[in-house]
Amino acid sequence: MKKANLLIVGMLTFLVVLTPILFVNTYFLATRVVSFETRLEVFENLTQYENVIFSSDDAHVMWMTLNYGTYEDVSDVNFGDSEWLQVATSVGGNRESRIFLKFPLSSILDLNIVSVKLFLYKTSRHASGWVSVGNIEARIVSNDSWTEDTITWNNQPEYTTLLDVIQVTFESNRWYSWDVTPLVQHDYVSGDEYVSICLKAENENQGDLYRSTDFRSSENGFHPYLSVEYEG
Repeated sequence: MKKANLLIVGMLTFLVVLTPILFVNTYFLATRVVSFETRLEVFENLTQYENVIFSSDDAHVMWMTLNYGTYEDVSDVNFGDSEWLQVATSVGGNRESRIFLKFPLSSILDLNIVSVKLFLYKTSRHASGWVSVGNIEARIVSNDSWTEDTITWNNQPEYTTLLDVIQVTFESNRWYSWDVTPLVQHDYVSGDEYVSICLKAENENQGDLYRSTDFRSSENGFHPYLSVEYEG
């Protein structure tokens, strides 16, 4: 009888110890599933993986930043490992930020390209007291030699032709897209290996208000991507 009682006590003790472990493991597994499902949002409305081209490089460049109440020159600082991609502007243009993105064209199918859209995930993160940039442009960058580990404000490549401009809502947490079809069509036909794009404020000197808009970078688990639509 004593052995039986000891066995029952042992089993109950085992269950008491095991239950929290199982709960914790179940919680983390569920969290990972939710995270994975969130990551899969990039495939929304896409029927096959070949439609998606993820960025190979993504970074933002910044001229000045506010550090403990004083302006700090960060024009030679690289932000390639940042979890955020920022477009910003301010009084006199002394706190501008721009985003640079590069995409490989090697995965494009040998079909007629109908349209290509650039997608970035907007967050509600912003500097205290700032408001939204508002309209954000997508512009062509012809020089593809830059990398996210070396690009700074002072060595950024030149941007040129306007591709698209959209209005971005300040407190939104969602995907936004720009039409970049002409650039991808041209560079693919020309045999270019990459396309580069700059995102910037439509008006980088927006009067008396500080403005910033932050997107998630590939380091934050939400890769900027191109969605390609083919004929047929």
